[in-house]
Amino acid sequence: MKRKTMSLEKSTMIEDVMKLLIEYGPEKFRESLELLYNQAMLVERSEILRAHPYERTESRRGYANGFKPKRFNSSVGTLELQIPQVRGFNRLNNFVIHIYE
Repeated sequence: MKRKTMSLEKSTMIEDVMKLLIEYGPEKFRESLELLYNQAMLVERSEILRAHPYERTESRRGYANGFKPKRFNSSVGTLELQIPQVRGFNRLNNFVIHIYE
C-alpha cells in the first residue's frame, strides 16, 4: 500500500511539473527543475534510510532531520533546493550535490 501511495505522489508531482511547463513554457523550467530535484532527493533519502517519512521499520538506518537550503547555479538560472538532512547515518550523498560540484 505504501508503494502505491508513493507512486501516486510522484505521479501528482510530475503532473504539476507538466502543468507548469505547458502553461508558462520555458520561463518556468527552473522552477520545474527545482520541484524534480527536491522530489528526487526525498526518494533518495527514503531509499538510503530504508523507510519513508514517519514509517517505523526494522531495517531503518537513520532518521530524517529536516532540510538545508542550498543554491546551485545552472544554465537555467539559480536553483534554490532543499537538501534533506539525516541523523544517525554517516552522510547522505545527494546526487544533486554531485552534479553541481
